[in-house]
Amino acid sequence: MTALMDAWKTKVAESKIFNRDNPSQEYTGKKLFSSDGFFPHYYSQKTKILFIGRENRDVADSYGDSYLDLLVYWYKKEKLGSRQFHQRMIYIAYGILNGGNIPYGEIPHPDKIIEDFATPKGISFSIMNLSKYANPFKGSSTCDVGLIAKFLKDSNIEERNFFKEEFSILAPDIIITMNLWRFLEWRPYLKNIFEGHPENPGVNTCHRIEINGKQIPVINLYHFSSFTRSNQYDFYNPAMKLFKESFLGK
Repeated sequence: MTALMDAWKTKVAESKIFNRDNPSQEYTGKKLFSSDGFFPHYYSQKTKILFIGRENRDVADSYGDSYLDLLVYWYKKEKLGSRQFHQRMIYIAYGILNGGNIPYGEIPHPDKIIEDFATPKGISFSIMNLSKYANPFKGSSTCDVGLIAKFLKDSNIEERNFFKEEFSILAPDIIITMNLWRFLEWRPYLKNIFEGHPENPGVNTCHRIEINGKQIPVINLYHFSSFTRSNQYDFYNPAMKLFKESFLGK
């Protein structure tokens, strides 16, 4: 994974990103690049789960950092607090790794789950962001659609499809996406990333893509940071239902 991230960073390193917080300065792709991938013990899970989000805001103050290194530290030391994005990932991963049959009300609190996170006796998963640029801009509570589109363009995946290479390395058994198809600007790139997948699949749907010769379910949910959605009825329950239908055939 390190070699892939290094090559990807080199590809976008010289890209110039307008600094809207300080118009007299520019960022570079090298400065903002934030790697992702798998947490420890991911490959030993009975179901390897890959979550795909939009962009990284959590290391925006340090840039160029590893998203996963920060999250391991943060999960263990700072706990999750009110960070519903991460709580929802933990809930869904725990549910899937326990066969999809645990009712939402019986899931342990996320802070309890993460006590053993990424250890031999706990859960683990992998994370990929659609954009590897850590969004540093202030005053925005939503993703930067243009910055993500710029990363996708800068990556020039028509020449080398870094996303497919990351898929191959992670070799997930199931993928959970976070409403990536909402924005028209990204769809031409998503068509190349998720080859054979519908161009606009809708939320709470499941389709498949081929990875390493296998047909892998791709479950598309609402974005995990949505404040207007129910943890149980908009995320956990649909995820478990689609998991059991697509992965377990129930």
